[in-house]
This record gives sequence, C-alpha cells and structure tokens, in this order.
Amino acid sequence: YHRMVEPLLGGVHAGDPAQLSAKSTVPEIYAIASGNRSVYLSMRKRRVKPTGRRQAPLVSLRGGMGRLTHALADAVGDVRLGTPATSLEPDGTGWRVDDLTADNVVLATPAYVTADLVRATAPELSAVLDTISYVDVANATLAFRAADVPPLPPGTGFLVPPIEREFIVGCSWLTNKWPHLANEDVVLIKSMVGRTGDTRWLSMSDAEIVDGVRDGLARILDVDAAPIATYVQRWPRAMPQYTVGHAERLARIESLTPTGLHLTGAAYRGAGLAACTTQAAATAASILEGTQP
Repeated sequence: YHRMVEPLLGGVHAGDPAQLSAKSTVPEIYAIASGNRSVYLSMRKRRVKPTGRRQAPLVSLRGGMGRLTHALADAVGDVRLGTPATSLEPDGTGWRVDDLTADNVVLATPAYVTADLVRATAPELSAVLDTISYVDVANATLAFRAADVPPLPPGTGFLVPPIEREFIVGCSWLTNKWPHLANEDVVLIKSMVGRTGDTRWLSMSDAEIVDGVRDGLARILDVDAAPIATYVQRWPRAMPQYTVGHAERLARIESLTPTGLHLTGAAYRGAGLAACTTQAAATAASILEGTQP
C-alpha cells in the first residue's frame, strides 16, 4: 500500500488514498475489483496481446499543449480574455451572464468558481459544489548540461511514496519522455511538489522551491550539478479531490442543476485531459440534441 497505492494515487491526484473514492478515481480498477477475487489475475486476463506494432505510450504536440488551446481559440473566433463573469441569472427561457444572453451556458470552471456563480440562483447546488476540495501543486523544471547528469534510470520518471517524506512528489525527465525535446547537450527534469497534507512550498519563494527540488534530485538521482535554467509554475487549488461519496455527490449535482446550465470539467468525471475532453464532447452533444444530463 505505502510503496504502490499511495505514490500512484497520491502522485497522479495529489491526494490521500485513504480519503479518495476508488469508484470515482480509478473506475476501471474498481469495476474489476468489484467482480473478481483478484485484481491482478483479472487484469492479466484483460491484457491485450501484442500486435507486433510498437505504439508510443504517451502522445503530445510539438511545441507544447498550448498549441491546442490556441488552435481551439482560433476556431471558435470570439474568445474574451481577462473578462471574468460576475453574475449568472435566469433570463426568460435562457440565461444571462453579465450582459450576454444565451439559451445554454456551459460552466467549465473549477467547482469553487462554479459554486460562486450559481450561489444566488441555485444555493443548494452551490452548497454541494463547495464540498469538492482541491489541492495546491507546483512544478519546477530544471535544465542541466547533459555532461553534468549521471545516467538516469530506465523509464521516464518516478513517483515518491509519502512515507519517504520527500519534498518531491514525482519527477519526469522530459528529454527522455518526449522525442521532440531530445537534446544531446541538455537534460530537462520536471519535478512536482505539493499534495494533501504537504503544503510546505506555499510559503516558499521560487528560488527556495528550486533548492528543495535540487536537494531531492541529488539524494534520489545523484544529480547535484547546478542547473543552467529553472522554471517554476504554481497551480493553486489545481487538483480536485474525488473523496469518498463522490459518485453520490455527482448525482446530487445533476439533480440540482437548472435546465440550460451544463457543468463540465476536472471536478466531476476525471481530471485528466482525456477525461475532460470526453466530458466536453458529451456536454456539447447534449446541447445539440436538446437533452440534459
């Protein structure tokens, strides 16, 4: 548990596995475990036979995932940035968001933002949304001269069990993970910090976060050289926590959501990119078909 379950769930979701709902966090594994005496044996039976074609386990876009959002913005056309919505209220058979009116409004904001927007018109829904907690996380990417980095272990990174009490939650060597970042002269290592119960980094400066990451890399990977460049990204209230009872919480949210409002995003049925895009497609389809989840 401490060496496998905790780092996997704690690293991916930045949460405490003892508080997370298996049914909502890892639904595929939950389904297997619910109907079989052994998760391991069941997963072995389900293992896909190799076809001879090697497929990349991970896929990204050259130039970064920001290219996707830029392309979507170009396709949509009218995107208003730096324009926070301050009010949401019924307007005839539709809704009014500040000075805009629409038949349908999609709220793809974090649960706590959505809760504030609907507080006046749907207080019960707002109260349920307020129960979805979030964890603060940060990333620190360090660039090293390749000559200063000893050979890294096989793979593309690692997760750290909370029992180790390390500052680093997980680590990914980007130049191994993504072919388009491969460079003979530079090694890029991204480290994640922050999880449930560990908020040390919140009171740290960027330089202090980098120092904490460097200490961990020296201890774990024997990388003790000074980086040639660093970049710290802070993500306050970034990771929604699917705590026990999340499925029931979702059912309650659906029953309380007024007609014409549609809630989607990381707070509900999966926080990863694939899950969020699947939810978004389902939301768009329900609007086009005139149905409401």
